[in-house]
This record gives sequence, C-alpha cells and structure tokens, in this order.
Amino acid sequence: MDYTSLVTELTSKSKMKNEDILSAVDRKYSEMNGLITKEGAVYLVAKEMDIQLPENHHISDNIRNITVGMKSLNVLGRIFRISKITEFKKSNGNPGRVVNIFIGDVTGYVRIPFWDEQVKLIEDQVLTLGDAVQITNAMSKENNFGEVELSLGRFGTINRIENLELPSVEELSKMFLKIFPEKAMISDIVPGGNFEIK
Repeated sequence: MDYTSLVTELTSKSKMKNEDILSAVDRKYSEMNGLITKEGAVYLVAKEMDIQLPENHHISDNIRNITVGMKSLNVLGRIFRISKITEFKKSNGNPGRVVNIFIGDVTGYVRIPFWDEQVKLIEDQVLTLGDAVQITNAMSKENNFGEVELSLGRFGTINRIENLELPSVEELSKMFLKIFPEKAMISDIVPGGNFEIK
C-alpha cells in the first residue's frame, strides 16, 4: 500500500482525525531521523496504537530460510555481535561509514550492514548488544564474501522488541562466533583454522 492509502486505512481503524494521524506520523518520522520512510512511520504509529495494517511482507519463520533475492522480509533475531565502525572514502570522494551487526536465532545468523546515517543507531545506542530486534521490509542479497546479508534499503526498518524466546547473546556466540575468522599474523596461521589476515 502507498503512503496515502496507509494513512487512510489507519485513520479509519483508529477513529482519529486525519490531521492527528498525519501529525503522529510526522513526529515518528522525525524521531527516526530519516532512517525510515513515511510508509514505515505509518506502520510504527499503527503498531503503537495496536492497530494492524495490511502488509505485503514475506514472513521468514527463521533466519536459516533466508536466501539471496528475497524482498519485503520480516525477521526476528537477537544482536550478538557488533563490528567496529569503519570509515572510508566513497568513489565520489565523499566520506562514508559502515558498521555490521549480526543477529541470530536458533537456526542461524545473518549480517546487517548499517551505512552512513544508519551508523547512529549504534553510536547513539538506540540498538545495543543483546537487543532482540524485528526487521521489517528488508531485502536479502549476496555480499562480497558470497554470504547472504540483509539490507534495510530505503524502506526497511529495525526496531527493538521484547522477546525472551530468542537465545541469549552467550548462546548465540557459542553457536556462531566460531564461524567468524580469527585475526592473525601470517606466521601464526595453522592448518584447519579460520583466519583473517591484512
């Protein structure tokens, strides 16, 4: 549904005036510092009002089921790893920043890169290690390492939720951190290990 249709639907279901709904959506959009679309803001306002709006999302029951090329994904997971913030220079000469978060459930894990303005979600501790999160309207793609990762793009959102059923950070770390390469000097590499060198 487009923005106008969503607002109309929310106005109808909430019994509030259209201008009040628009004000609430604008406030939510401002709060998120442009990290979500206006459509995403309507969904967040509806959620706070406990109102269900029609969605055309693919619901992934677990992270293991995510494959390259999926769109409109809804995913639940717990943040169990956050990389360092990396600064770099873009091809146009402008500065850029990226930080990767890794979320997991009992079936698997997936990386989600945050670019530029999105990095503030980590810097400002809007999201922290151990948070259970819901990703809405994301898409999956193959990264440079041949792995599946999620992209929020222009329309995706990520929100902290209460979910005690997800494994803890400690449990997820035991399950998946051994997969990540260990940083090592070339002289320290041994057969059978998983190493990262620079």
